[in-house]
Amino acid sequence: MKCTALFILTALAMSTTVTASTTVTAGYTLEDFILWDYRDDAPKKGSPPNQTGLTLPDYHDKLLQYCQTNAPPRLVLYVTDPCNYDNGTQGWLKFYDPTADLTDIDGKRTFVGFLKEIYQHVSDVELLIDSTSFTTDTTHQQNPANGCWGGLPSGTSITTPLLPSVFARLPNTMGWLKELMSNVHLQGANPVTALALDPEGAGGTPEYVNILLWLDKYKASQYASPAVASLEISMTFGVEAHTAVKACVAELPAGPTSPSLWPLTLWHTTQTSPSVSAYYNLLNNTLTPGYLHWRPTSTEPLLQRAYLQVYSACPTSCILPDGTCEYFSLTKCNDLNGTLSYSRCAGASSGEFWRFATDSNNNDCDCYKTSYTVKPPQTIANNLVDVMNRVPAACGIGKIAATIVTAVKTPQMQLHGIDSILPFMDGYTRLHLVTTSTPPTYIPMSGNWTYESDSPPVTENAVVQGDNSNDSGGNHYDYMYTEISMDFTIPEMTTTSPDRIILMFSAEKDDIGLLPFFGHGTMQQYLDFIEAFYNLAGGTNPSHPVYKGPQGAPLGVRSDRFAIYDLKQICSNWNIGACGTILCTGDGTQDGEVNSADVLHAINYWGTNDTNADHDENGTVDIKDLLLVIHNWGLCG
Repeated sequence: MKCTALFILTALAMSTTVTASTTVTAGYTLEDFILWDYRDDAPKKGSPPNQTGLTLPDYHDKLLQYCQTNAPPRLVLYVTDPCNYDNGTQGWLKFYDPTADLTDIDGKRTFVGFLKEIYQHVSDVELLIDSTSFTTDTTHQQNPANGCWGGLPSGTSITTPLLPSVFARLPNTMGWLKELMSNVHLQGANPVTALALDPEGAGGTPEYVNILLWLDKYKASQYASPAVASLEISMTFGVEAHTAVKACVAELPAGPTSPSLWPLTLWHTTQTSPSVSAYYNLLNNTLTPGYLHWRPTSTEPLLQRAYLQVYSACPTSCILPDGTCEYFSLTKCNDLNGTLSYSRCAGASSGEFWRFATDSNNNDCDCYKTSYTVKPPQTIANNLVDVMNRVPAACGIGKIAATIVTAVKTPQMQLHGIDSILPFMDGYTRLHLVTTSTPPTYIPMSGNWTYESDSPPVTENAVVQGDNSNDSGGNHYDYMYTEISMDFTIPEMTTTSPDRIILMFSAEKDDIGLLPFFGHGTMQQYLDFIEAFYNLAGGTNPSHPVYKGPQGAPLGVRSDRFAIYDLKQICSNWNIGACGTILCTGDGTQDGEVNSADVLHAINYWGTNDTNADHDENGTVDIKDLLLVIHNWGLCG
């Protein structure tokens, strides 16, 4: 999944500290999570012929091995362009041929063979495409009509609404999918239940909605085979796009009155939101009001499965020697030793969404040139509840002082920062200062601080409206603020919408600190966080809801609506060997169990620097490593 910068901004008094009032009966395991897999270890389209990595058949064998021992309830699997002409170097055409047998002429498993085999372990597979999955190049002499399997694109005459240019070849996807779903080997043994889209790069949420409308119209047309028409559609969004998501996952008919089940706040927001204007215009018709005219009686929502990315990356940026700002180029920002050598660009801290889950190890609340520690699971759960309720949960860079300003009509405060976020505030920022007293107190004590939109911050100064009953006494304090522009409880959603919303988290990490996600912690920390979050926001009567239904009634997050990204990350960062066996300290043979074989393994490599036997990582296999084997005796995990 490509990480999208997610952030927000405004002002409230005090961060809520929450405790669980209900508990789940049993803890989560890795097998409880929907698995997104972007196939990071296999060849990518456009990669050079001599690249390292697994072949497509070998990668899918590896994925199959994982699912045999850690079968997820649902697998979302990335598909590259089956019709991308590749000079035979990557094997796209042979592997992805939708008309293929179970194995190719070399005896290697094909994609058809993979689907048939994985059906025994995972019966719910979504095929994931993005803007690079189907090439826009139609000039290849080998397949001038892009009918590389002997077929043709499907639905090319469906033009309303227009597809964004990077998804203009979606009809080719549908032609390939139609052939795949009719493959004789998959009849009665086909795990594919949905087509998933990662629309990043298509031009923003309005274009994402256009893609959904095109697919919905295609499924209702004569071009779609019954098997394709029965597939559900899923899409991934940044969590801040929740308003558009709520409209897309709400069942039809839409509207302000019965028989519509839409809350009034959802309908009114849809009327005025540019992100879903195309959808609203189609629903607001006189012939079939509240329905899409190509399926005038169907109550099916536009989107059956919405994956919300509850994470973001730290922006890579630096100020070059000539004073210009360079974004997203580590090559230009690194010195010859590969270390970041220049200062960050001003404003680069305003687009991050990570502080709810991790701390920077140098405690500067920054995400550049640093490493991270995952916060305690209950703290992360508390913070995420705060984030989704528009309560400050992120520690801010630098410090801020607050001074009371005499105002004629409304109370005002003058804020002054030192290397703070103030120059980058907008009208949605909420923040409060945290004093050094024991226990700490908060400024303001109550109410909200609202940024004056007609008075933009200048350097490190800003004027905000709100409670001015106390100030910082001339002291600059640490502060908490809102990183992401949302209150997830507004607008309200239909009562069945939580069934179609999946919260997705990332097991990524990065050696230079640009991906401060759950890969910096352990699998158990992640599992404990999900359990703690569900205990707060889940169930039939959540104690700290993040979803609201009609009339503000609390709705619970569903216990089985969590996803993890992705296979490579959980294997690499959570110590899951061979993508199926959980490893632990002392397990030199990497078979998932510490036993006598590991004692013999340590003795065999005694005095060497073998990485699998050097359990304390001091560079030499010695008595300390043997003691660690004994200390960790038994099954891993």
